[in-house]
Amino acid sequence: MRAENLPSESPVEYIRRIKSLYPQDEVNTSSIPPVLKELHGNNEENARKAVEALRGHDYANELLSGLKPGLPSLFFELNREGVIAIGEVNDPIPNAKTVRLDGPAYAIVFNTGLQQFLYRVTRVLSTRFHPQGSDAASQGLSFEDSCRILTDVFFWFRETGRAFGPDYPVTKQQVIIASMLATAAERFFLAHELGHVLNDLGAVASKVPSEQREAAWADEANADQFALFVVISAGNRESPTIPLEICYAGAEIALSTFSGLEMLGVEFEDTHPPAQERLNAVRGYVRNSCADNTSFERMTAMSRPLDVLFSRIVDQLRAPDWESFLERASADVMKELDRLLDQCTGGVVPDYYTFQASVPKLFDRLSTHRLYARVADAAAAFAQHMQTMNENAGRAAKQEAWVSFQKFKLFMNMSQYTNEPFKSLLEEALGINT
Repeated sequence: MRAENLPSESPVEYIRRIKSLYPQDEVNTSSIPPVLKELHGNNEENARKAVEALRGHDYANELLSGLKPGLPSLFFELNREGVIAIGEVNDPIPNAKTVRLDGPAYAIVFNTGLQQFLYRVTRVLSTRFHPQGSDAASQGLSFEDSCRILTDVFFWFRETGRAFGPDYPVTKQQVIIASMLATAAERFFLAHELGHVLNDLGAVASKVPSEQREAAWADEANADQFALFVVISAGNRESPTIPLEICYAGAEIALSTFSGLEMLGVEFEDTHPPAQERLNAVRGYVRNSCADNTSFERMTAMSRPLDVLFSRIVDQLRAPDWESFLERASADVMKELDRLLDQCTGGVVPDYYTFQASVPKLFDRLSTHRLYARVADAAAAFAQHMQTMNENAGRAAKQEAWVSFQKFKLFMNMSQYTNEPFKSLLEEALGINT
């Protein structure tokens, strides 16, 4: 989120150029955002129509519209004059940044990956909420299950820098909670970038020396305070409104998510203070801003239980026995997979039907990176066996090779109906060129 001094390119031109580097995906079921699918009752046709209606729609500017009630009119005047441009870029890396151009002028880039990643996190958190009257779709999702799912979300981010995670059941009410929390967190990130612009404009107007201007630009605490003020002010005035306690909770989630990743060993730009330090500063700011303790309690009504939940999850993920639990659970599922492979091979052709019908149930039990890695290793072993088959081997060895070949075929077939990132792991293990 630091400045980039670039040649004379207008903010609109810069946004347009960056967008061209990341063209929109073709509309298909797998690319439809999960929140849209779920909000349409998993009706693929209705979700597809909603996505089609959004083609060419810029989500970053939608977030800006949601912030409008809390923003100074100056930003919109500068936006109309082309001094500031804001755009969503179909970059899968979870990030938002402001690029300082000659002028000065500013291009604020909001990556699609940030929206996807934040929703992955808030969707997991929402599983711990059971609003009155909700159905029982996720009542069986234990705290340990939520930990496991968030483990995978964080693990795949650490490994790939992108938003991946397993599927699991949630209620429609939980989807709505997750969506509101994610939107609030996204607005906080966008308002934070606008805070950097405000800091820089103030330094320019005051004609401060360049080194002091850089210090103003990099003032994360001021940008966070500005973002929090804007998000809460917009929540106070927006209609229909996202409740203020969710507006503030979104800000905490934005910082808690990256604080949790840092505690789990994920490294970010060293130009930023640690996320936990920023989170503590935001909490102090909101406490000082509230007129009394009752107002503070009301403002933090949603964030306090979420903070406890998030802390418990991160503590569990860091516990020494959590890794051993994942290893044991993965080993148990692999035993079941081995039995299924034996059951579906050895005849004239593999039993694709039984295999395809049974595998999803296995992965529903433990859809985790540990299991994916074990399955990929097993697939690679069968692929290696194919390469070392000896035509002069005896009947028993040939029968064993034939069974291995059938298991290899079942893995090949599996790769066609698995999701990322498991799909890429499996294809790499099988030697499939993609």
